[in-house]
Amino acid sequence: MHQLASQIVRFLMVGGVSFLVDAGTLWLLVYRFDVGYLPARLVSVVLAISVAFVLNAKFTFLVRVADARFTRYVAIQALGATLNFGVYAVLVLAGPLAGRPLFSLMCGAAVATVNNFLFSRKYVYIPR
Repeated sequence: MHQLASQIVRFLMVGGVSFLVDAGTLWLLVYRFDVGYLPARLVSVVLAISVAFVLNAKFTFLVRVADARFTRYVAIQALGATLNFGVYAVLVLAGPLAGRPLFSLMCGAAVATVNNFLFSRKYVYIPR
């Protein structure tokens, strides 16, 4: 049980770093480079997913990056990104957070986090 709790804490820390990468990139693209909300989000999420893969292998699940199952990771992250982007799009375009991309991003990230931890732990970062 201690290992699981430790992994959850580390996963959330990596998620925090990944979120900062995601939100920072989104902010720069939307507010400094005048990129639209949805295209900016596509760029920010790809960068955030890449950072999270490496950090989760090394820090959260304590496996070599080369041992992590990248294909499974991409599939799981695609599902998480779809959930994340779907929540973001609904909220930023039509929901109560319309026109507020960073708050919409936080809601999407929360939904995707649960999905990503459960599936990553079981299918991606398995010590060999």
